[in-house]
Amino acid sequence: MKFDFLKLKYLIKTKYKTQEELAKELNISVTSLSNKLNNRVPFSYDEVYILINLLGIDNKDVKDVFFTKEC
Repeated sequence: MKFDFLKLKYLIKTKYKTQEELAKELNISVTSLSNKLNNRVPFSYDEVYILINLLGIDNKDVKDVFFTKEC
């Protein structure tokens, strides 16, 4: 199943400016983050939890940010 991460990508740009900055914060490679954002590799539950906290995502918005199916 593929997910639409447009909202997540927007939040990343708003808070971190680049994926590279966020990847450093997550302690993963830019390639790994890119693979996750492009549905090649899924985010782990731990990564989702960390991203919720780093990006300040409200609990009510988690579904829209992480679990909206791609059309």
